[in-house]
Amino acid sequence: LSHKNLVTNVMDIIQRFDLYEDDRFLSFLPLHHVFECTVGFLYPISIGGSIAFCEGVKHMADNIKEFDITAMISVPAVFDIIYRKVMKTIENTKHFLPILLGANKFFLTDCRHKFPGSPLTS
Repeated sequence: LSHKNLVTNVMDIIQRFDLYEDDRFLSFLPLHHVFECTVGFLYPISIGGSIAFCEGVKHMADNIKEFDITAMISVPAVFDIIYRKVMKTIENTKHFLPILLGANKFFLTDCRHKFPGSPLTS
């Protein structure tokens, strides 16, 4: 990719996300990965954000807490790992299920209000 390609990508990302200089990003993928270089390194720097570097998949949850992460832009495989761990925790702690279901209803109601007609809310 050329310098112009990278800058254009960063400028497009700036228009897409509402993140600011007080946000803290968790960088997970290797920096030589062009996606991580662009959205996990160049984008946070361009808005004046802070970057914490993850110590590995086993340490991701600890790193998110330790560095008080407010933003994480990554590939679907990473979010799938997080999703599976959350779902496993939910299955193992049934007493949190009513609270989570209530949060789900609130989330869907909020989405229906903000995004009427969206396939996500139908």
